[in-house]
Amino acid sequence: WVYNLNRLQWTAPAAEQQQQQDAAENGEEEGAALLAPAGPPASAGWSVTPFQDKLLVLGGHFKVGKLKKGDALPPISVWLVDLATLRWSALPTSGDVPCARGGHTACLLPSGDKVVVYGGEDSHRRPIGAVHVLDLQDLSWSELQVSSKAQPTPRSGHVATVVNDTMLVFGGGSIASCFNDLWQLDLQRGAWSKPELHGPAPTPRAGHSGALVGDYWYFLGGGNNVKGCTDMLVADLTELPAGSVSWKKVCSVPPGSPLSSEGISLLHTPELNLLVAFGGYNGKYHNAVSVYKLPGYEQHARSPVKQQQEQQQAKPATPQEQRQQDEQLQRQQAADERVQQQQLEAQVAAAAGNGSQPLQGGGVPMSQGQEKNLLRDLALAREQLKRDLAAARQELELVAGAADAAKEEAAVQINMLSRQLAAVQASAAAAEKAAEDSRQLLSAEQAKTLKLEAQLAELNERLGGVGELERELARYRKLESDSEAAAARKGTGGLWGYISGQ
Repeated sequence: WVYNLNRLQWTAPAAEQQQQQDAAENGEEEGAALLAPAGPPASAGWSVTPFQDKLLVLGGHFKVGKLKKGDALPPISVWLVDLATLRWSALPTSGDVPCARGGHTACLLPSGDKVVVYGGEDSHRRPIGAVHVLDLQDLSWSELQVSSKAQPTPRSGHVATVVNDTMLVFGGGSIASCFNDLWQLDLQRGAWSKPELHGPAPTPRAGHSGALVGDYWYFLGGGNNVKGCTDMLVADLTELPAGSVSWKKVCSVPPGSPLSSEGISLLHTPELNLLVAFGGYNGKYHNAVSVYKLPGYEQHARSPVKQQQEQQQAKPATPQEQRQQDEQLQRQQAADERVQQQQLEAQVAAAAGNGSQPLQGGGVPMSQGQEKNLLRDLALAREQLKRDLAAARQELELVAGAADAAKEEAAVQINMLSRQLAAVQASAAAAEKAAEDSRQLLSAEQAKTLKLEAQLAELNERLGGVGELERELARYRKLESDSEAAAARKGTGGLWGYISGQ
C-alpha cells in the first residue's frame, strides 16, 4: 500500500491492480497472481533500506518447520522492490552469508554501495551481536572483524544509523532485559566505544524506531516488557566528532496511544519537513498515521549522504594551499601549547597559596629550570591520570559487558530450562492422567470381578441344590425299580404257585 501525504489517502500499488486485472482476464481466482510474484512470505521483524530508486528488504521472521537441535540455520533472505514498477525480485548472494534473523538493523553507508547489518534474533530466539556487510555491487557478504574488547550486548529490536564512518546503535533488548545504552562503531577500525552522554538518560526500550534529520536523531515508541514508552526523544549529534552526544526530550505522547507502541515505524520526509509514524502494537495492532512538524529543520537539513557528496565534489587543495593549511595547523597547535602552559603555571601558582612565585620546601624560591621541571612533571602526571582514567573506564565497560553477557546467558539457560520444565510437567500431567484412567479402569474391573464372583457363588449354590435333587431322583428311581422287580416276581410264580394259589 501507498499513503499520499498531500491527499491523506491510501491506495493500492498500480502493479497489484494490474496483476489483479491480468488474473481476472486469464480466468484465475482473485489474488492467485499475487502469491508467487508478490515477494517474500508473510513475515515480521524485517528491515527496509532505501537504495537508489529501490527498497532493499532483508530477513524477517516467518513460519517454517521446527528446527531440530544441530540443524543448520537458514541464510538471510534478500529481496528488492523496484519503486518504478512496484515489483519484487529475490537477490542471490554469496560470501560469508549470515543466518536468517529478525529484529535487526540495516544501514546504507554514505558511499551508497554497502549495507551494514547488525544484531537481531535467529530462529532459536538467540540474540546476535555480529556485524555483517553486504556489498551491493557484487552482492557478496562479509563479516566485519571487531578489534575492541568492549562490545555491546547482543540484541534485537534496537535502532541504528550511520554518520560518516560511524554506526550508532541505541537501545534494543533480549529475552531477559531491555537496554538504554548508546554505542558507536568505527567502521574503518572495527572498534566499538561509548560516546560521552549529556542530558537526562532515556528509559530502556526495544521495538522503537528512529529517524536521522541532519545532526539530530529522533526516537519514538518502543517498550520495556512492562509498558510502552510515552516520550519522544532526540539525540544531538553535533558534537559526535568530539565523542559527545546530548539527550533531549522532545514531547510526551498519551499512554496507550499508537505512538507508544512497539514495532512502530518512523520516516522523515524532507519535502514536507515532517516525521511520519505508522502502525505499531501495544495490546492491539494499529494502522494510524501520525505526523510531527520539525522545528528549525532548515538549519540542519543536510543529511550525512548529502554532506558526503559535497565533500566528494569539493575541489582538492593545491600543494601550496596544503602547505598553508599545515602551517596554520602548526601555529594553532603552538598556540594551544602556550595556553596549556599558562594554565599549568596558573595552577602551580594557585597551589602555592597566593599566586606568587612557586616556592621549594622551606620557603626558598624555585629557579626557572625547577619551575619548568615541576610544570613538566605536573603535565606528565595529568596525562598519566587521563590514561589511567581511560583504562579504568575501559575495564569497567569490559566488566559491565561480561556481566551483561553472563546475565544474558543465564536468561537463555533459564528460558531453556523453563521450556524443558514445562515439557516435563506436561509429560508428568499426561502420565498422571493415564495412571488415574488406569486406576479407574482397574476399579471398574475389580467391581466386575466381585459381581462375577457373587454370581458364581450363587450358581455353585444352585448347582449344589441340583445335586441333591439328582440324588433324590436316583433314590425314587431305585424305589421304582425295586417295586417293578417285586411285581415282576409276583406275576411269574410257575406251577407250584398256581397250585398253591399264588
